[in-house]
Amino acid sequence: MKFSTQNLQEIRQVLRIGDYISRYVPLRPSGSQLKGRCPFHEEKTPSFFVYPDRESYVCFGCGAKGDLFDFIMRYEGISFGDAVKKCAVEANVTLEWEDSEKEAGLKKDHERKQHLYNINEQVCQFFEKQLERPVGKSAREYLEQRGISLETARMFRLGYACDEWDMLTEEMHRRSWLNEGVELGLLKKKEETGRYYDFFRHRLTFPVIDTSGRVCAFSTRILDSTRPEGKYVNSPESIIYSKRLSLFGINLARQVIVRDGQIPIVVEGNIDVVSMHQAGLKSVVAPLGTAFTEDQIKILHRFSRDIIIMFDGDHAGINAALKTIPLLARMRMGGRTVILPEGEDPDSMIRSGKYAELIEIIGKSQPHIETFLSRTLVSREKPVSDRIASLTALAPLWEVLPPEIADVYLEQVSLMLDVDLRVIRTYLNKHTKSEELKNNIPKTEKLAIKSLSVEERSELIALMHLFALYLRDHKLELPTPDPGLFEDLVMGNLARDLLRAFVEEGLPKPDNWAVFFGDALLKEFKMAIESIPETVDIKQIYSEILFNIKKTALKRQIKLMDYQIMEAKKDGDTEKLSSLLNKKLNLERQRIKTE
Repeated sequence: MKFSTQNLQEIRQVLRIGDYISRYVPLRPSGSQLKGRCPFHEEKTPSFFVYPDRESYVCFGCGAKGDLFDFIMRYEGISFGDAVKKCAVEANVTLEWEDSEKEAGLKKDHERKQHLYNINEQVCQFFEKQLERPVGKSAREYLEQRGISLETARMFRLGYACDEWDMLTEEMHRRSWLNEGVELGLLKKKEETGRYYDFFRHRLTFPVIDTSGRVCAFSTRILDSTRPEGKYVNSPESIIYSKRLSLFGINLARQVIVRDGQIPIVVEGNIDVVSMHQAGLKSVVAPLGTAFTEDQIKILHRFSRDIIIMFDGDHAGINAALKTIPLLARMRMGGRTVILPEGEDPDSMIRSGKYAELIEIIGKSQPHIETFLSRTLVSREKPVSDRIASLTALAPLWEVLPPEIADVYLEQVSLMLDVDLRVIRTYLNKHTKSEELKNNIPKTEKLAIKSLSVEERSELIALMHLFALYLRDHKLELPTPDPGLFEDLVMGNLARDLLRAFVEEGLPKPDNWAVFFGDALLKEFKMAIESIPETVDIKQIYSEILFNIKKTALKRQIKLMDYQIMEAKKDGDTEKLSSLLNKKLNLERQRIKTE
């Protein structure tokens, strides 16, 4: 699917931001804007403002801001594309497709997926009922042994697949869903006889539910350890389920991550998620029988810039954590890595009465990069040859760190190994390589810039120069675009629309420039290209442009801080006021340096 900025403008015209947000937040007029309590954090005094004339919102309490699509992405915990599709349906706006034949095919695929989601939902209800019936006694006893209450089981929609060959088969045969059952991995078919049978038997079922509340698949655990079948068996991949794009527990964790600001915690197993949630740690998710992937990190990145990873305290768990940290670094994710005691996992600690110890371990855990260094580098008492050799383990991390961050950690590595910093830099530069940038982007329609403010126009001109620099960057000297960095710095909807597309796919090919930029911005883009001399330090120009964008953003942040200070004074919150004044002082110092 390809939608244009014209589509986005059409949606905004139909779904006015004030009317839409007022469905979720009680708003009252305050001058030319609307005011209410922020849905993204707890506050006594309303500091959430909606600006109907600018089609944007901002919270002066927590800093949340953006347009209609940003609000839906944050509130619903969905991607930009999903937010656009959701709004397009309600606004009755037809999104652009490559051609009518493909549109018909995509619509057919969509209807097919909805049908399969519905079947999974009905099967989930079927398993849930079996758990609470007499036939589900063994499954309930297993849950009781693991300390999991029936209330918690209901919250996660746990179920029971009976120890029979055709109980689910009969149900799906009655509904004429046998073929779909095979497609979803719920049923199997014997080729020699043509008979169908249940794939999951005598198993506790964990439904895999996405952030939209749809049942995508099932993860199951055998209840008889003497059986030869696999202990954990999941649904096979299908058109509605991909392991690398799914997280168990995300449907429940999303709520506390987005609305309460809790940091997502990634653990290894489904039982760990359920047990920790019951104990009070509700922001927990787990991958499904696979390593923690970059796509799963992207899912969590929609809700939080930090992630806590907490894998089992065995050799495999520690290795999994060390493989994950470079991915987090490349995605610019903060947070901490929790190393559990040897032989322990989150569920075992909770069941053995060590919940307080688990909380203490989480609190004392180190940031990801520090954990990686402490676990891969040898002691400075070791021979020099061993110390140099241990640098090889840093290569996966070093090749994804931005130069400015890598330089800071170089000094720490030098101290840890007692090896000259220049030796370390030379060694790491020799053993790492840079990553290629993508250069493929969906085309968009023309951009109308006549109604933009002076600041928004300046932002777009600055972006044109940044795009021109990336076009010239044949040696890949510029950093990979960071969506969080750019979107935090710009304020205009058109600039944000361009950045979303640019960050996801890169610049379009020259044949698509006119469609992507529109006449007005294409002219500015070509002027920006021509303004950059052939022999120029593109990294220096990039820094200068980013510096000017940051300078403007700093002024906006100071205005935001002024409002927060005023609200703290009204509330009589002296501790918060002192903290805000210190933050403003730091911002003012940064602003002075830019003058």
